[in-house]
Amino acid sequence: MKYLLVPALMLVLLCSMAFSAGSMYNKGEKVGFLGIGLGGLGGFYGSADLPVILVGLDYGVHKDVSVGGVVGYTSSSNEYPGYKWKYTYIIIAARGSYHFPLDVENVDVYGGVDLGYNIVSSKFDGPAVTGFGTVSASSSYLLWGIHAGGRYYFTRNIAAFAELGYGFGIFNVGIAMKF
Repeated sequence: MKYLLVPALMLVLLCSMAFSAGSMYNKGEKVGFLGIGLGGLGGFYGSADLPVILVGLDYGVHKDVSVGGVVGYTSSSNEYPGYKWKYTYIIIAARGSYHFPLDVENVDVYGGVDLGYNIVSSKFDGPAVTGFGTVSASSSYLLWGIHAGGRYYFTRNIAAFAELGYGFGIFNVGIAMKF
């Protein structure tokens, strides 16, 4: 995974140097997004039952910088003969992004960091294990991540986005809307 991030980040940086001037992102602008995260999250147990579902908001605090938040949900399960664990994950994170000033129409290229908390809960289905007390696999934890991506605006306010990163999914895709 980290072997994919370094080339992706280098590509974003090279693209930003190759172009100049304008920016698709502005101070005071709000962009909401809805998407799915593909690829595993660090800290998942078992096999994924569904991809990470993401919803978030970015707010422009500078012509090239945004801050915001993102919430994600997913689940996974782990089975052995006669035993099954079902895990749910609710991820709440703050994020900050730098929007590269490109002179490319309808394109917003950005990269940034995420910091939040992954709330993990589990449900066990199977016979009681004598002598071991309560069997629990719940474990919430601090989550950090990085992201590099871009948005392509089909209209003035509607865009598709794609991100590579670590924290939610390795590859996140979805729609975004300025308002």
